[in-house]
Amino acid sequence: MSVDVEVVTPTKVSLTIEVEAEKVKNEKEKVFQLMSKQVQIKGFRKGKAPRKIVEKWINADVLNKEVLERLVSNAYGDALKANHLIPVTQPQVEIVHFSDNESLKFKATFEKRPEVALPEYKGIEIETENREITVEEVEKTLQTLRDLKGIYETVPNGVVQEGRAVLLDFEGTVEDKPFKGGNGKGVLLEVKKDWVIPEFMEQMLGMKAGEEKKVDVTIPPHFEPEIAGKQASFKVVVHEVKEKKLPELADSFAQSFGEFKTMEDLKQAIREQIKTTAEHQKKEEALQNILDQFAEAASFPVPPIFIEERLKQMERTALQFLQEQKKSFTEFLKEKYPETFALEGITEEEKNNRAVAKFREELHPKASKMAKIDLILDEIWKKENITITKDEVNAEIARLASHYKMPVEAIQKTLKDEQVYQSFLVGILRAKASFLIRDSLKLKFKEKS
Repeated sequence: MSVDVEVVTPTKVSLTIEVEAEKVKNEKEKVFQLMSKQVQIKGFRKGKAPRKIVEKWINADVLNKEVLERLVSNAYGDALKANHLIPVTQPQVEIVHFSDNESLKFKATFEKRPEVALPEYKGIEIETENREITVEEVEKTLQTLRDLKGIYETVPNGVVQEGRAVLLDFEGTVEDKPFKGGNGKGVLLEVKKDWVIPEFMEQMLGMKAGEEKKVDVTIPPHFEPEIAGKQASFKVVVHEVKEKKLPELADSFAQSFGEFKTMEDLKQAIREQIKTTAEHQKKEEALQNILDQFAEAASFPVPPIFIEERLKQMERTALQFLQEQKKSFTEFLKEKYPETFALEGITEEEKNNRAVAKFREELHPKASKMAKIDLILDEIWKKENITITKDEVNAEIARLASHYKMPVEAIQKTLKDEQVYQSFLVGILRAKASFLIRDSLKLKFKEKS
């Protein structure tokens, strides 16, 4: 077999492959033998009829098609291995010649994965200010822990007011119909102005145990689309008014966490945790800058398919955001490109198409950079032999379900598509490769002047 490699573009190659006549003949014989065993000819047992008779029963076009598919598939695979090429698109195959007693010659053209020269990605040093932990930060954390350990106690004849809690039943309706999440019994709510429906809490103020009240509110826009923005009516019954009793900040408080003997031990642990969190945050912030620098310094070409994938992902993110804002994509485009929609002499569809093209054009540089980062991360997880556990797969499914406000089952159903599932796994591997870079970062603290 001979292979001629032609570089069509920096990311596209064309292989001209020729398979020897002898191999073509042998493959044709193999296929003939396989097909002959399936032919049932009257008067003969299956696979036992004379060759000349069998030849009349086998469709020559079907036989040649099978031979061609086998030869092309095998020769193409061998050519890729021999030339260390990894295709990222399906090949466009053109048969140059294929006939009896001759060699097979064909061309296969495809986009290839570029060769990525990795920068030094482990143990990168980043300079940062030395983090001084203040007394106020420690005290703030202590108060948060103290609040968590607080116990609600009933206030006899207590009045609902901010800072307290209320044990209540409520029944809500929208347009005289119950709605999901609109009913509850024996629910303990903290009384605070920034509750999910501020109007509800405001109208609760001043109520006492045993009181019943009708509360009318407007459902906020971030609720389910069916009820968002509509008027809701709640029947509320207050059972108890409670106040949180906070523990004293003494050694006994520290000991309640099970691993400290004194308050000073607890405070020291808080200081260390604040410092660790700050350093992690610094590394997290530095990671994106480092990946951006990798992309800017990279000289390898990016196959268009990778950029297109990133563009589609960015468009999906934009659409999700617009959906949350209750705005259509067309409305967004009209606000962003009013000059395009003001053009005369073209249809609304053409205006929309031009606006979409402008939007994609603006996203293209960022998509190209992100695609470069993807290719670098791919090379890292392969080099480091990074793998994925079942728990990591399940955790990512749960994260996506939460992010897109979808049931876990809906995400799992989407992942039944093999192509989608493989893309999902690659996403996890790229994330793990980036975490490897982040976690190996070395902080260099600036000296005080």
